[in-house]
Amino acid sequence: VEEDSALEEEHVAVPREDGGVVIESLTVRATDGKHLRTHHGAELVMRYRSTVRIDGVAWGFTITTEDGQIHISTFIHGYSDNRYSVLPGVHSFKIRLDRLPLHAGRYGLKAGIGEIDSGAAIAERGWEHSLVHFTVRSDPSPENSM
Repeated sequence: VEEDSALEEEHVAVPREDGGVVIESLTVRATDGKHLRTHHGAELVMRYRSTVRIDGVAWGFTITTEDGQIHISTFIHGYSDNRYSVLPGVHSFKIRLDRLPLHAGRYGLKAGIGEIDSGAAIAERGWEHSLVHFTVRSDPSPENSM
């Protein structure tokens, strides 16, 4: 298995006994099942485990360049009448990119779930440890060499 076809963290985190939410794994993969490529489809998946229901959450990903100098972040909170919720059990949030906007290189992936109003973290993965690394390839073309 080649390292950049689909990457996932190796260990599983367990919620605290007093209740809570943990991000079990982060995965980034090509939608065609092959390698991640510039301007091709990609899917980012955050799998979480929760012992509680929490309504009105935001969730997101941060992609960093290998040197940590550039960060691309999302913080998705839905619409006023359609908010996201963390549900008890094992579930996932995912986002699909029809045209991955990253050039060839190695990147890191972090993720988080937070409260919309306060911005307080409910669960995080990759900031302190367990950063998921992935590689993007580019086909030779004038569009990809900019």
